[in-house]
Amino acid sequence: MIMQLEPRLINALRSAMPKPLVHKEIFPESSLSDELGIDSLGLMTLSVSLEDAYGVSLEDYVEPLMAAKSAADLQTFMHICLGQAAGNA
Repeated sequence: MIMQLEPRLINALRSAMPKPLVHKEIFPESSLSDELGIDSLGLMTLSVSLEDAYGVSLEDYVEPLMAAKSAADLQTFMHICLGQAAGNA
């Protein structure tokens, strides 16, 4: 089964990408740093955008967020965070 990226994830990624790359197509296997140009400052922007898009706090998940290498990794990470947030509700 081919993974489809969620629109809210794509929008969050675009908010963290450098302006020259913002119109680049994003695939599940796209590398956050190499292909999408998201550096450490971009990761901070991305975390805020993800919190807004998914309605969860990522304050306790900085290390796993920094470990995500691809768009697919990031989507999987967000689903884990959503599951944990639902379990704590």
